[in-house]
Amino acid sequence: MRGACGDLAEELLRALNRYRGEEYRYRVDAVDEGEEEVTVVLRGRAAFIARDLDEIDRVLAPCGARLADFQAEGDELLVTLLVKRARQHNG
Repeated sequence: MRGACGDLAEELLRALNRYRGEEYRYRVDAVDEGEEEVTVVLRGRAAFIARDLDEIDRVLAPCGARLADFQAEGDELLVTLLVKRARQHNG
């Protein structure tokens, strides 16, 4: 399933980078696969302000992700996203 999560992280990156263009240049910092949710931590320039976070949430919704947390680290911002895992039915 690592490939699928990697693809998901790339999809999220594309959505975010389209949001404001190259200015933000997010990259994947970490991916943690849980049973029900995948946590994706993106790192990017802390150039945008808090009022943009609602819009980013709307951008992520079609990807099945939601913004869980964000924190500044120097001149960068770490954005934590939670993504619901698709239920897999066996049999």
